[in-house]
Amino acid sequence: MIGKKQKYSPEFKLTVIQAVKKGQFSAESASLHFGIANSGSISQWLHIFEEQGINGLLPKPKGRPTMKPKYPKMPPPPKTEEERLRYRILELEAENAYLKKLREFNQQKMRQKQPS
Repeated sequence: MIGKKQKYSPEFKLTVIQAVKKGQFSAESASLHFGIANSGSISQWLHIFEEQGINGLLPKPKGRPTMKPKYPKMPPPPKTEEERLRYRILELEAENAYLKKLREFNQQKMRQKQPS
């Protein structure tokens, strides 16, 4: 029967690594002393610790990364009068850009309809 995969905290991993590095235990004897099922895990922790330091022992995020939204979010509502005015300018600039595109689109449509 296969058991659940044991998860160890970064602090526990660091304690085991320090004990092995100080020469108190080999990887095999440390696995027995600390109750770790596989001594290979300790060897992996040592290797990761050598390359990445303590950050390598932190748990990795699981699952798929979240997608970025297709359109940027609107800024939060303004708090001061100056922020309110800047926010209004952004709104008007966006509206202006939209209307320019709409006008261009309509002009292109009209040109295509006119017989040559």
